[in-house]
Amino acid sequence: MLYFTQFLLTIVGSGSAGWAGMYLFGDGISGRVDVSAIIPNYILLVMFVLGILMALTAILGACGTYHASRDLKANNDGRLTEDDFYVGKIGRKRLNLFIFTLFMYFLISGAIAYVSVKSSMQLEEDADNANENRAAKELVSSFSKRALNSFYEKYSAAEDGFEDEQWVATQDYFDCCGYDRAHHELMTGAACTFPYPDADNPQTVWTKPDGEKCEAGQTAGCTEFKKGALKPASKTCSDHFADMFQIAGIISCIMVFILALSLLASCCLLCGARTGEDVPDDFSSGGGGHARGLQMGGIGGGRRNY
Repeated sequence: MLYFTQFLLTIVGSGSAGWAGMYLFGDGISGRVDVSAIIPNYILLVMFVLGILMALTAILGACGTYHASRDLKANNDGRLTEDDFYVGKIGRKRLNLFIFTLFMYFLISGAIAYVSVKSSMQLEEDADNANENRAAKELVSSFSKRALNSFYEKYSAAEDGFEDEQWVATQDYFDCCGYDRAHHELMTGAACTFPYPDADNPQTVWTKPDGEKCEAGQTAGCTEFKKGALKPASKTCSDHFADMFQIAGIISCIMVFILALSLLASCCLLCGARTGEDVPDDFSSGGGGHARGLQMGGIGGGRRNY
């Protein structure tokens, strides 16, 4: 169980660090997809650092588990050797570090599960609020508020507007159209019908820099954009992100369960393994002679546990 968890943490840690690092430092997808509008850079940096630490501590935990398991088996032979002292002390430190880290990841996974499920529910509520009158101004999700503000701040004044190559690539990367059903000027990706209804007769929409829809006939302080529409089989990006958060919440709940079992198993292993710190000083500090003295000095030849 512990080895499986350590293998899982190594894979998850390496994967999350690689994924976050690709967007933070890579020149490939990171240059084409506007990830920062969806996931802030500081969150990506935290994911990168935590991923590396998770993989390293999982490897150390595997070493500690191996040594502690070997030390636990040594309790059954009724003997105490210098190897027991070495294995016990080193193994205990590694296993202690692993248990502490495991507990931290348990808390983090629980927090991620809560935030993911909550965000998914809020995004679904935002989608229900979105309509032609932009009632989505009553957004309940901070995710939607930040994403829409970022999109309009970056692209509304851009030369190509929402036809900007990076915004189109972002929609195509996530295989979604626009952000929600209320902001048609954002629907410019391959999953959209853009322009709507066709290139020869495109409909337009006038919006303010903050994304608020202008009144009929109002042009002052407003910008005209071509209007797009959602294809029948496509999803908006907010719907797609809601599904992503839901999947992340399910995975995080599974991780919480696995981590809880691993914590219990680690604590049982740590308590059951004999360590050098449990051995009296007159036996643990002397070397082979002390170990032989312990074996020969047992009362009635019985088993001595320290």
